[in-house]
Amino acid sequence: MRDLEEQVARVCNGEVRPLVREAYRCYTAGAARAAFVLTCTAVCTDLIDKARVLQERGEPQASDLIRDVDAAQGKLDTDSVRTMQRVENSLLDKELPWS
Repeated sequence: MRDLEEQVARVCNGEVRPLVREAYRCYTAGAARAAFVLTCTAVCTDLIDKARVLQERGEPQASDLIRDVDAAQGKLDTDSVRTMQRVENSLLDKELPWS
């Protein structure tokens, strides 16, 4: 369990760190479903943040992804929710240099 705590402490993205900490707390409390959902949210948040960095470096595929995210975020209409679901569902299919 100590190794997992150390990994949580090593998360460097300021937006992702609280999600990972909460996922860890859920995991240790036995709330496996909540831990899984928070982990998925943290992974998507981290990948979108990495795509934003790639967009700033001129990666065209990242620009398309970030354009969709920016258009959908902050809105609660049906189209925006569907857009974010599509983005999240396709994140791992993107052929981006996720470094």
